[in-house]
Amino acid sequence: MDSKTVEPHLRFYAIRLADIHELRIACPQHLKRYVNFIDKAARGLAQPEAFGAKGAWVSQAQMDALRTLHSFYPEDEAPLVREAVEVYLKAQLKGFYTPPAE
Repeated sequence: MDSKTVEPHLRFYAIRLADIHELRIACPQHLKRYVNFIDKAARGLAQPEAFGAKGAWVSQAQMDALRTLHSFYPEDEAPLVREAVEVYLKAQLKGFYTPPAE
């Protein structure tokens, strides 16, 4: 395999969460109220100092669990939370973000 070839369906083992105040989140106004709650949930799922490195780390399984957060909200808010989770993950993953398969 060529060393410059990138696997098209790359999945991370884990990512280090950036501090919420360091993130550049392109978030529509109607979703902003959910972002802090999502960050708190992500940090609750995270493993502190995994791999001997400082920071809060979330695995792919934990990211998948975060994507179920909308199920804990009322029916009218669930689609907003689902969208806000994807906005948050997109900011955390930067150029490596892929939306979930439907």
